[in-house]
Amino acid sequence: MNHVCCQISEDEGFGSANAVKNDQWLAIADIILPDPELCAGEFLAANGKARYDAKWQEIAWIANSVPGGARKSAKQWRMVIIILDVLAVIQSVK
Repeated sequence: MNHVCCQISEDEGFGSANAVKNDQWLAIADIILPDPELCAGEFLAANGKARYDAKWQEIAWIANSVPGGARKSAKQWRMVIIILDVLAVIQSVK
């Protein structure tokens, strides 16, 4: 399956004051793309859940540090990526 983590667009936004900035997308992509577990959404080895949560905490910290960008919790950043993943799948079957 093709995941959106490998297809993040620089110009995606949600039209609100809390819209994700291009630099945030790029920072998230820099973390997710080289990480096979994050890209696949699977952490199967020992301490997988703890590593998964720690990675998303890191993503949130880095994305939230972008000046003028959206501020989200780790859970909210995960949901943004999940929503984009679902939209990419829907778009691919149209």
